[in-house]
Amino acid sequence: ENNGIAEIACFVLPIEGSTDLVAVEAESIQVLELDMNLRAINQRSYQGPFLDGESIMFSSVSTGQIDGLTEVPGGLQLNSRLKNAAGELIIVTFSLDYTNDCNFSPILDVDVQSGPIIFTD
Repeated sequence: ENNGIAEIACFVLPIEGSTDLVAVEAESIQVLELDMNLRAINQRSYQGPFLDGESIMFSSVSTGQIDGLTEVPGGLQLNSRLKNAAGELIIVTFSLDYTNDCNFSPILDVDVQSGPIIFTD
């Protein structure tokens, strides 16, 4: 249980009907930081290919000056186009909704993994 996270969702969609959902390559990754109304306030896209063990860097808007409630992060969403060993496309959407409980930190633990995603410091 994590009091900093209100909800976690992960959707995996094999595009070509494959039953092999083990990704070996990321074709592209889009990271969206969402406000408290779940609208994008920060966005970054990464083009692969990314192979097992490779990483991307994303910095939250909360590391800088926040000028109002519309800029307070309320969640994070990752949209990924992945491929399995046969080269078949798998779409993965992973999202976190924060509680914004000011008495709880950190939101994410280092080296926590969800599917092909590992969060690091």
